[in-house]
Order: sequence, then structure tokens, then C-alpha cells
Amino acid sequence: MPTPGRARSIPLRVWALSVCLAVMAEGRGQAQLYRAAPAEVNARAEQRLRGLFAARTEARTRALFSGGVLICGPFLWRNLQNLPQLKDVKGMTSLFVAGAAHDDTHVTLSERGSGKTLNTAHDIDAFRRAFLAIYRSDLTARIRKLRLAELRLFVSALPFPPAEPLFVIETRGHKFIVNMDDKLRIWWIDDYLHLP
Repeated sequence: MPTPGRARSIPLRVWALSVCLAVMAEGRGQAQLYRAAPAEVNARAEQRLRGLFAARTEARTRALFSGGVLICGPFLWRNLQNLPQLKDVKGMTSLFVAGAAHDDTHVTLSERGSGKTLNTAHDIDAFRRAFLAIYRSDLTARIRKLRLAELRLFVSALPFPPAEPLFVIETRGHKFIVNMDDKLRIWWIDDYLHLP
């Protein structure tokens, strides 16, 4: 299975096909493994994520968005894609498709969703600046683990098993799903605002 760091080296068509296959596998009920991180790694990750909303500085946010790949999920990308700051962002459009269901344990996309995979420092920094301009500092932001419905939706979008550090950052009116790599940099971000 590919990992986030390897995703950029896989040709686009193969990567897109693997996303579709993972979604289909989830729909058939095949279990995907969940890789937990040690408690101290999750604690460090949570502390770093506080810099995104509560203790925001340029250096902290730049460090969080400094990886080689950043995937913006379909719900957040829907809100950001038409911003003037992002009009020159190249990246790859990522399609996310899942079955339609909505109850306490199954919440999925009911339609095709387009996200964006960014793999240059310029595009990732443009995304960071646009994100910070739209989503202001929030001292009441709360960081927590994903609930079952959130995790199921997140898993349905991945071509590989989910791995911690993986958190929800709840702010006024938003639920940002953030997945971090082994260097505690954000490689996936989405807004699951519509989930209960």
C-alpha cells in the first residue's frame, strides 16, 4: 500500500484508481487497518496543532504545512477552490466517491467530491496563506480524536489504512480533520462541518 510520502511518486492514474478501489472495498465491508501512534507522538502532534488556531504564529503554521504533499479533502476544497489566492495553484484534482448513507455510524459522500493534491512548496504555501486568511485564529478551538462516523468517512477516501496522528480540530462552525506525517506535518486536511 502506498504511504502519503510515496503518493507523489505514483502516476496520477494509478493513484486515482487506488482511491476508487479503496472506496469500493470499504463499501463491501472489508476492514482497513488503523495504525495508532504512541501516546507521546499524539501528544506532540496535538501540541503542534494548537498553533493552527489557538497559538498561531507564522513559524508554527509554516512548520505545519511544510511537507512535500498536502491533500485538501473535498469538503474544504469546495470552500477554498475559487479564492483568488489559489487560482494559480496547479496540483492534481483528486476525485472522492463513496456510497450514500447517513446515520449514527455511516456518513459518507452522497456525490462525487473533488479535492486537491498539492505537491510543490509554492502551492502548499499558497494554500496555507489562503486557509489562514479565511479561517481566523480561534482561542476556543478544541482538538480531539475522530468519532466513528468521521473515521468511516475519512477511511472511505483513502487508498491506504489511516494512521495517527489523526485529529479533529473543532472551531466555531468547523470540524477540520487533520492527518499528520511522521514529522508532524499536515498532509491531509478537510472540513467535516456537515457531520453531526
